[in-house]
Amino acid sequence: MDMRQKMCKYCGLEKRPISLSKLALLLGIALSAVWFSGHPAVAAEPDTNKAVKIGVVDVERIYAAYDKAKASSEQIEKKRMDLEIELSKKQAELKVLADRYQKGAATMTDKVKQEEQKKIRDLSTEIVTFTRLTNQQLTAENKEQMQLRLNEISVAIQKYAKDNKFDIVVDKKSLPFFAAALNITDSIIAAMKKG
Repeated sequence: MDMRQKMCKYCGLEKRPISLSKLALLLGIALSAVWFSGHPAVAAEPDTNKAVKIGVVDVERIYAAYDKAKASSEQIEKKRMDLEIELSKKQAELKVLADRYQKGAATMTDKVKQEEQKKIRDLSTEIVTFTRLTNQQLTAENKEQMQLRLNEISVAIQKYAKDNKFDIVVDKKSLPFFAAALNITDSIIAAMKKG
């Protein structure tokens, strides 16, 4: 490729593809800059003397401390264990069928051999299908419960931010650095435990 094709015709800098996450971050920064610059299309005469109150939260830590999230995880884990017991029973049944076939194959008629082979194939297929469907079911249920709990956490964060007059609350994962004084995670956890 010609070097001139890699260079921007306006600024002369090399063109590079940008990832969607970087694009989203840049867009967020740009929108924040517009919001706080007092641009007339966004805000009519902001109070320039007012300091912006910012809070940072660790959503993963809040989730880990959230009793309802723990209960949901325990419920799904119990269901997974119950399904594993059921799967173990099916696998034991398959082993019995396979052992019986191996021991008696020499004395079985062709018709009985075919019937036993069909039972083994059918049970093997049932086990594979059972495993796939239960994994899909547990994954979907876990995802649904997690989203429900994350929505509840989001509502709690919003309520805390409004009650304590925060202008912005950001998840720490989106920040490469922040002062520890901005972290309100413990306050959110305490507020959620109170109810």
